Amino acid sequence: MKINVTFLVTIMTVLGTLLGIVIKSALDHFFDEKMRKRELSDKLTMDQFNRLVDNLAKLVEKCKVQIQEEQYTLHEGYWKSKKMTDLELKVAKSNVEERSSEIIGLKEVCTSASYFLPNDGGKVRIKLNEITNIIDDEIQDYYNKHVVFSDEGDKLLNKLNLIRQECLILMHDSILVS
Repeated sequence: MKINVTFLVTIMTVLGTLLGIVIKSALDHFFDEKMRKRELSDKLTMDQFNRLVDNLAKLVEKCKVQIQEEQYTLHEGYWKSKKMTDLELKVAKSNVEERSSEIIGLKEVCTSASYFLPNDGGKVRIKLNEITNIIDDEIQDYYNKHVVFSDEGDKLLNKLNLIRQECLILMHDSILVS
């Protein structure tokens, strides 16, 4: 019996050791895989955040130029009286139209990049809409009342800067929460 008990204890020890190694390997694999997925998720989130910040800066920059140059599309007679040639006006109008499509593209990139934020970035998308509303509506109203960009027009640029700041604060707060 003594040999059988010793043999049985040895076999149980070997089996316990093998089972421990298998369980440890399985747990290590599981947690390593989970860690890799988390690192990938963090990297993708950071990539989206960087893409959003970079394209938001480009969007605001293009909007600022658009605000100042939109005047050439609405008051052609005034600019001709200021000795702007038809070619210069045509180029200015072309630039405004081209920039307008670039603004739309940048807004779409920012919108798609904002989905990683909590609530799918709804608050940031509202701010993006406010930015484009300045370009689509407010600047048109401004130039219908004013022939040229003036100090009063700086209110639009300041509003644009304020919205950008609010957007960045929302993004910052969202990252801290998640």
